[in-house]
Amino acid sequence: MKLSYTERSKEDLDIAIAWYEKQRRGLGFEFLDCVEVAIKSILQSPELYQIYASKCYGVYISTESRENPPCATAISIGSRRSRPADHKFRMRKRE
Repeated sequence: MKLSYTERSKEDLDIAIAWYEKQRRGLGFEFLDCVEVAIKSILQSPELYQIYASKCYGVYISTESRENPPCATAISIGSRRSRPADHKFRMRKRE
């Protein structure tokens, strides 16, 4: 299974990393580590997640998956800490 990214999710990730780096040097990379752990979980069981939320840096990833061919798409990636209002809006929009 592979994970693809929408342009929006790539932008989301860049914004969240920059926000954490602004808080403290190196923090953006720690956030990225948490995103990578989340992605591994999604790829192991994509059917379990439409929205993956983690306590680690408040990471959230909203996804869509399909069976043929098997793949998952990251629609939104971010942090409840770096953009809390945006997170709430996107979670409502997906429902």
